[in-house]
Amino acid sequence: MKRILALTLVLFLLIPLEASAIIQKSSLIYVTDEASVLTEETKNYITYYSSFLQKEKNIDYYVVTVSNLENYEVEDYAKLIMKSFGLSKKSILILLAKSDRKVHISFGEELGKIMTREETSSYIQDYFMPYFKNDEWDKGIKNGYIAFYKKICSHYNIDTTPMKIENPELIIKYKQPILMAILFVSAFISSIFCDFFKKKYKKEKYHSIDYIKFSATIFINILLIMIAYFLEPKTVLAILIIEILSIIVVFGGWKSTTMEEAYQKKKKSANKKHSQRRK
Repeated sequence: MKRILALTLVLFLLIPLEASAIIQKSSLIYVTDEASVLTEETKNYITYYSSFLQKEKNIDYYVVTVSNLENYEVEDYAKLIMKSFGLSKKSILILLAKSDRKVHISFGEELGKIMTREETSSYIQDYFMPYFKNDEWDKGIKNGYIAFYKKICSHYNIDTTPMKIENPELIIKYKQPILMAILFVSAFISSIFCDFFKKKYKKEKYHSIDYIKFSATIFINILLIMIAYFLEPKTVLAILIIEILSIIVVFGGWKSTTMEEAYQKKKKSANKKHSQRRK
């Protein structure tokens, strides 16, 4: 019995765990550079244009680099990643295993119809390998990414003019500072909302400028939420929380002020009556 258990344990240890091969998406979503071979410029470039394809034709275009294949065949490893990422029928995955010096292109069911195996192999040899032979991983990935991108655009009649946009990664590059600025502005916007409702709370008259300011504030707020959602969807929740808390705090302050004013008014009235009685 002990021999059977020992043999089972040895076999279990020799079998590579599927979970260890699953790569988690990075914060950039469309590019995950586990092998650390891509520059920030290339990662932002891929993120920008993959986002463009997703918005235009709902196409998922991913790039993943890993140090090694963990004893898997490159095709099986690519399937694990596609399953882990939940990629759709309209998807394409470029997988690079640096130590194994292998690159593999996986297509979803629909995108797989636009290229034959022979064409895909030809693309790999023509656009990736000339750079990989000299260990220029970053240039090879970017060059191959563009080649397949243009092939997809040609099939779906998508204009490739956006690829000529200068510095498209600018917004993504400064994503964190932009999000922090949006959160700060959101807190300021909340105070404008509060100013508008303050008059209603105190039953004061509204002027046309108040309505203009309120409408502009709503528009700006929606615009900021849209930008935040594009950069990081989870940030939208943070914006709403900040605005709600700001409104609660400000309204709480108004109520306290109003109660204080009522107390002072009552006190003055009592003092006035007291003075009249003494007279």
